[in-house]
Amino acid sequence: MLMTSNFEITKWASDILDASPFTLYDIVFEINTPIVDGFNKKISAFHPLAVCKVYKALDWTIDTIRRVHKDKEKHLKFIAWIGGNTEQGKHPHIHSILEMPYDDIVSYEILIHKHFQRYIEKTLKQSVMTNVTIREIDNVKGYSFYCSRNEGEYSLKGDEKILIEKLSSIEI
Repeated sequence: MLMTSNFEITKWASDILDASPFTLYDIVFEINTPIVDGFNKKISAFHPLAVCKVYKALDWTIDTIRRVHKDKEKHLKFIAWIGGNTEQGKHPHIHSILEMPYDDIVSYEILIHKHFQRYIEKTLKQSVMTNVTIREIDNVKGYSFYCSRNEGEYSLKGDEKILIEKLSSIEI
């Protein structure tokens, strides 16, 4: 019987990303306010009944960023993981790695945040406060395994944390 670890996709993706000729960025997507569900109850945007809308907004954001760069590069590699543990005071969020052909972090952060904010409000049909932070990644493999670690609440670790629900979520 073939035995595989819970980190096979993470290792495979980090190997591909590590060979990229472009700069790789750590992008963290956060939604800092609760949303109101159909019963007028406040819930997290990462609640199982709402999280698919967050994934859709993320997908639209990455697709838009790729269209902005279509004349410069055919494909920008991207992979995302779910993260957070409210028991430890860290709200659910999305860690990701995005390949970019340029080094202007400030402009990317503004552009990505603008699109994510627009799309998250469109999918959730309400106003929320979001935060997007970007930093250059020095150690792709280390960062990939950091994103894959068990943070408690979701009881997910390794490849279970990779967002594969949408096309853009694991395009490498």
